[in-house]
Amino acid sequence: MKKLFFSLLAVAIAVGGSAFTTSMVPSGTIYGSTTTNYTQRSTTSFSPTDCTNTAAKTCAYVVTEAGEDFVTESSYTNEEILELLSQGYLAPAPSSNSGIYTAP
Repeated sequence: MKKLFFSLLAVAIAVGGSAFTTSMVPSGTIYGSTTTNYTQRSTTSFSPTDCTNTAAKTCAYVVTEAGEDFVTESSYTNEEILELLSQGYLAPAPSSNSGIYTAP
């Protein structure tokens, strides 16, 4: 009976602890610009043709290996993106130009 109690206690701790973990975003994940912020995109390949030239901000950023443990949200404001960029957690997508990201 004692073993059963400790087994159930271990399961409860594991389940309870996992409720407080954050979702890490893998390196290479793309955050594309919208008119108001940057959102995580479903694609992991970037093409400059996915950008319109309708905005003066960088079209897309990718999560770096250093950012895997720190980039956890599905969207960020322009200011938050610049902070993540300054910390080395994001990098401009290769060949990214200015504009709004139009791919999924």
